[in-house]
Amino acid sequence: MPPRAKPETRATRHMIVVLGDQLSHTSAALRDLGAARLRAAAGDLSEARVLGREVRGLRVGVLGLGAIGRRIVTLLRDGFGAEVRAWSRTLRPELEGVQGALEDVLSHAHVLIVCLALTPETRGLLDAARLGLLRDGATLVHLCPAAVLDTKALRA
Repeated sequence: MPPRAKPETRATRHMIVVLGDQLSHTSAALRDLGAARLRAAAGDLSEARVLGREVRGLRVGVLGLGAIGRRIVTLLRDGFGAEVRAWSRTLRPELEGVQGALEDVLSHAHVLIVCLALTPETRGLLDAARLGLLRDGATLVHLCPAAVLDTKALRA
């Protein structure tokens, strides 16, 4: 039996699939991506018609600072230059300056990554009121048990 991937590796793959899936929903997006690739190959590196988002400077919120959440914060902040804010039920001194209030993290994020364990305190944590704090067009990457999210509120 092959060895299992580390949880943070599986989480990262899931984020890539979810974020990449946004581009695959329309054939127009794929055509534009192909055209951008051709322009780049020809030496035209202008960004005027390139789809997608630059990760550097992107506002990312991370909920949950267990092993996976801390790894995601480090990767996005230090590796890609994203502007990261995070929330956890546990104070993480090593993330001082990143960790903040839940409502601030939600209202800050262009992309919200949720990697919380399911506990009585986190069940239904992302209800209609909290989801309403997200920016219009925010991307939700949900890497935890479904019960953390009020799915009825998400559909509304």
